[in-house]
Amino acid sequence: MSNYSTFVFGLHVDDAVEQAFRQFEELPDVFVIKKNKFHFIEKKILGITRRLHQSRNRKSDFVSRFICASDLHDAPLAVGSRYNFFFIESYQAINYGYVSSLKEKFPDSTFTLFLVNALKEYTSLKKWVENVEPLYDHIISCNQRDAKENHWIYRPDCYTPVKEIGVTSAVPLNDVVFLASDKGRADLAHEVYLYLSKMGLKCKFFILGKAKPEYEREGFSYISQAMSYEDYLRLVFDSRCILEIVANNEEFCTLRTMEAITYGKLLLTTNRSLSSEPFFDENSMYIFNKAEDIDIDFLKNDPKNMKVSADYFTPSNLLKFISEELERK
Repeated sequence: MSNYSTFVFGLHVDDAVEQAFRQFEELPDVFVIKKNKFHFIEKKILGITRRLHQSRNRKSDFVSRFICASDLHDAPLAVGSRYNFFFIESYQAINYGYVSSLKEKFPDSTFTLFLVNALKEYTSLKKWVENVEPLYDHIISCNQRDAKENHWIYRPDCYTPVKEIGVTSAVPLNDVVFLASDKGRADLAHEVYLYLSKMGLKCKFFILGKAKPEYEREGFSYISQAMSYEDYLRLVFDSRCILEIVANNEEFCTLRTMEAITYGKLLLTTNRSLSSEPFFDENSMYIFNKAEDIDIDFLKNDPKNMKVSADYFTPSNLLKFISEELERK
C-alpha cells in the first residue's frame, strides 16, 4: 500500500519550473514522477501529438499509454486506490492518452491541472487544454483573465526558495536587475535603463533576443542563449530591486514577483493587477506604465521592511488550497 496521497507530474519542465515546485520533493506525502530513460521518446512523440492538437488516434493513444506505464513503473501506486494526481503544465498533462490511462487505473482518484502559462501567449495551449479538460476535476490557472474567461480556478503560482546560493558582496552590487526575453519588452526596458542611470542608479539588464546595437552599452546587454536560473539568481541576490515588464500587458503573479517577495527585494513592475492581490505591499512594490512614472525615492526603501510573507507561495500551501477546493466540489 502506498504511503503517498499526492503524485506530481511535470516538475522538470525547465529549471525555473523545477525550482518553483521543488518543495514537492521534500514533502512526506508527495511522490514526484521524474524523467526516466523514456523521457526522450516522451518528449519527441508527445511533442508531435501536441502539434496535432492531441489527436486521439489508436497509434498515438498506444504510445501515450506505454509512456505512462513506463513513467509509473517504479512509483509506489496500488491499483484501485485513491490518490490526488497533480499535473503541472507539461507534455503529460495535455496528452489525452496519458491522463485517460491513469483515470482508468485509478477511477476514484482526483486529477488537477495547474497552468503556468497564459493562453494569450501560447495560443495552441487552449486547444490542447480543451481536449483534456473533461479528464480533470479542477483546472487552476495562474492567469486571472484565463481563469475567469474559462471558468477555471485562479491561484498564483508557487515558489521554493533557493538556499544554496548566497550573496557575493556585503553591499548590493546593483540597484536594479532585469532579465527577460524580448517579446516587445526591450524598448521600455531601455527607457527605464536610461532613466534610472540618469538618476545615478546602477542597472544590470539582460534581454534574450535579437540585439539592437543602438541599445547596447555597459549595464544593458543582449544575450543569444538563456541564462541559467542559478546565474540569474546570483544577480538577484546582488541587487536591491527586480524590474519586471510583463509581456502582452498580461495580468498575473509572475516568477519575478515571487522572487522579490521570497528574497526580500524591491519590485518595479508594469503588472497593474498586482495591487489587487492579498500580498501586495506598497512599501516594496511599485507599479508604473512608463519610465518617468518611477518614483526614485521608492528605490531608497529598505526591503527588510516588507510586510508580506513568502509562505503564501509555498508548494505545500498550494496543495492545501487544492485540497480545500476538492472538498468544496
